[in-house]
Amino acid sequence: MLNDDGSESDERFKLKTSYINIFKKDDKYFTEGLIWGFNFHICTITAPLEGAAEPLPLVLKGKKLVFEEQEPEYDINCKFELEFDENGLNIMDENYHCSNYMFYCGVHASVNNIQLVKTSKGCN
Repeated sequence: MLNDDGSESDERFKLKTSYINIFKKDDKYFTEGLIWGFNFHICTITAPLEGAAEPLPLVLKGKKLVFEEQEPEYDINCKFELEFDENGLNIMDENYHCSNYMFYCGVHASVNNIQLVKTSKGCN
């Protein structure tokens, strides 16, 4: 891979970063994000709307933010959970239905049992 000036690029060695953006709007919670899996596969977290990339709506249940979608005719039972602890954010999709049917995920990426550590944002 080459840079614009013709020099050799180190682009393939750059660190890939997973992220989740959670926000509140009009007393409702939403999220969107990108999770890196193995072999450069990704999982994009957005609302499951065909042809659109809208934030995923969440409901606060106890200490968890949850998205649930059932489609019995297709045997789909998606339950996506976000929970904060002292180390960061824990993401769960126990039966992989959200990864497999609701989100755009590559074969080697999912949103089950993912832990994202807290980072500090800073401006220079």
